[in-house]
Amino acid sequence: MNSPATPAVAQFARAQLLQQQGQLAAARTAYQAVLDADPNHIDTLNAMGVLAGQMGDLPQAIHYFDRLIAVQPDNSGAQCNRGLALKQLGQLDASLGCFARAIELDPGSVIAYYSRAEAYKELGRSDEALASYDQAIAVNSGFLHAFYRRGLVLQQIGRPEEAIASYDRVLQIKPDHFDAHVNRAL
Repeated sequence: MNSPATPAVAQFARAQLLQQQGQLAAARTAYQAVLDADPNHIDTLNAMGVLAGQMGDLPQAIHYFDRLIAVQPDNSGAQCNRGLALKQLGQLDASLGCFARAIELDPGSVIAYYSRAEAYKELGRSDEALASYDQAIAVNSGFLHAFYRRGLVLQQIGRPEEAIASYDRVLQIKPDHFDAHVNRAL
């Protein structure tokens, strides 16, 4: 027999629903009620970080991810999310450290490899970006965005044959990918 949901579980589910419905302020209030009852509630700390990012408050997002990491230092997702917030703030070198830690904790984190590649791309470190895109693709051979962005980097650094091969792979996955068609033609 199932036991009834605890108030924190019900409140967390309510907050998630509000967030999904786009009622972000109400979701924040509901998540805060969970944290008031349990300041180290892992899922809520992560949700508050994501929500703060959605609301454009990246320093607050980082605050929640830092709290989560303090409670659960081996949480790869929190490291990756923290890196994404830092990247959005333009703190690319700091974001790279988070992505590296996320990958160390979870070598199968395709998002961490991809996000690291994007940071390297923004820093103009093309070879490292390509290596990270390749690692993301090694984890998920159908990762369309990694193939596409890899093609853009190859095109940018003057390696058109390899760029075309990346765009061709995108088009195998999604034949109607407009940008891949355009960049392949270029």
